[in-house]
Amino acid sequence: MEKIVELNLNGINYTIYGTVRGLKSESMDVESIISGKNFDLIMLGISKEDLEGLKKYIQEPFEVDLSDYEIMYGMKLKEFGEVKMPVPSFTTALRIAIERNIPVEAIDMDEKEYSDLYVKEITTFQLLRHSLRKGKLWDMNFKAK
Repeated sequence: MEKIVELNLNGINYTIYGTVRGLKSESMDVESIISGKNFDLIMLGISKEDLEGLKKYIQEPFEVDLSDYEIMYGMKLKEFGEVKMPVPSFTTALRIAIERNIPVEAIDMDEKEYSDLYVKEITTFQLLRHSLRKGKLWDMNFKAK
């Protein structure tokens, strides 16, 4: 599966990299991609709040609190390589952007927008089902290679 897509829309070149969140080896790909080109902007699939937190983490690393789902995800992801938090590909991209003075934009929903949408769309039954799914998720075997 190709993880890099390059396209030109209306005279603007885009490089899109599909990263596996948490897999440490992904940071080497990101470093190679960003170091090999001149970018005007880097966009990360995180919220504005997460971007600010990542900037603070780069300046002065701190312990990251993980949710139950993030812990389960990391345990399953270990099968494919070393796992690290915060997301190594995002941390590497931001570090290089700061060093090279490249603007960085967060393109995911901010916390307020997410919370408003969550409260509007998620029912009590869905919330209960979501909580009960943890046990099933832990026992699940993934077929990805």
